[in-house]
Amino acid sequence: MTDHPTPPTSPNPPARAVCGSRAGLPTYLVVEVLALAPLRSGELDGVQRELRCVLEVHHDGPHFGLVREVEGADSGSVWARWHAYDAPREVLRLADCDGADRDGADVCEEFAEHPGGHTWQLADPWRNARV
Repeated sequence: MTDHPTPPTSPNPPARAVCGSRAGLPTYLVVEVLALAPLRSGELDGVQRELRCVLEVHHDGPHFGLVREVEGADSGSVWARWHAYDAPREVLRLADCDGADRDGADVCEEFAEHPGGHTWQLADPWRNARV
């Protein structure tokens, strides 16, 4: 898992963008993450501790950040949930979103029934920086 450095800013932000709110995963939640998604053989870590909300920009409701992918098809992922100005207090194993663009070339990387747009519909400077 990688850290999420501050992305470059744009003078004309897109109409649909990721929230990007940041939070750190408290150490006590790592135990819960590993109970939901145990380490694989030979894996030493794999728990994302520096989180950012990947949902479409929103003003109401909680933020969500991906903490750990779960091994296996249709197994979902572990997500942390937090509210503005607070640290995450819980982690949840949620099913993966099954959304895909028309030609199936781009699939959504969020959880099932997430609010807002799918990942390919949102401008995400962190994702673009990794390309």
